[in-house]
Amino acid sequence: MFSGTPVPQNSVVMHSCDNPPCCNPAHLSVGTKADNNRDMRLKGRDRQLFGPANHNTKLTPEAKAAIIARRGEALGPLAAEFGVAKSTICRTQRAAL
Repeated sequence: MFSGTPVPQNSVVMHSCDNPPCCNPAHLSVGTKADNNRDMRLKGRDRQLFGPANHNTKLTPEAKAAIIARRGEALGPLAAEFGVAKSTICRTQRAAL
């Protein structure tokens, strides 16, 4: 429900002021996912952070280079050494091909 009205199927409720704690109904509108994505891009909130800019990154560029250089070694010991999953080692090495 949105302002007492059901939200149409395949629609989303968008928030114009982008202040998560705000609950002012005047700041809400119904749109499509495409509308919401367009709004996100126009407001500059579509950044995708990769590598060191992403706070969840576990591997430094130097660690990635070391992993790539050690292609052919067993994945398990490499994963344990770098503190990541075997799939991360595999993807890192495969991306360098």
